Formats: sequence, structure tokens, C-alpha cells
Amino acid sequence: TDIVIFGSAVYWWGITSQLKMLIDKFYSKHSVLKKGKKKIGIVAVGADEINGEQYDLISRQFKCICEHLNWELIIDEAVSATNIGDINKQKDRLEEFKLIGKNLKN
Repeated sequence: TDIVIFGSAVYWWGITSQLKMLIDKFYSKHSVLKKGKKKIGIVAVGADEINGEQYDLISRQFKCICEHLNWELIIDEAVSATNIGDINKQKDRLEEFKLIGKNLKN
């Protein structure tokens, strides 16, 4: 099973236009993509608090993509970071991501 993890900054309550363009291409290839069982993840980084609506909108978008393609969403994470270095200050969060990465290997 293939695993693809997408990461995106959050702009205007959504993923970047570059990632959106890639996902839009999925639609034109959906008959082929549905044949393979894939696992995907999304890590969205924005300035809003973790409970902000933007992360819910992105999460719902990826859940719909997975439903359409019969894929499994295995990582659905939001990170709040406004300034350069903010993520490095979130030691517990970094440890969570390391654990997620280790679990992907198994």
C-alpha cells in the first residue's frame, strides 16, 4: 500500500494553490487512482488556533477526496504557527509527529 503525506500552509481557509492544483489533477485520473488502495495524510499549518474553522474545512476536503477515491485518510493534523520557528517551540507536537512517522514504518 502506498502512503502519501501532503503538507500545506493555510491560505484563506484552505490549502495552497499548488497543492490544490495537484489534487485537481487527481480528478482527471480518478478512474486509475481508484484502482490502487492508497493511504494519505494531510498536515496543515496555519496561523489560526488549532480549533479554527480552516483546519476543519481542509480536513473535510481530504475526507471527501478519500471517499471518492476509496482511499484511507490516516493522518489529519493541524499545526498552529504564526512566525518562523513557532513549530520548533512546540516540543510535544514535534514528538507526536516523530511517533506518527515511526508508526508509518510499521
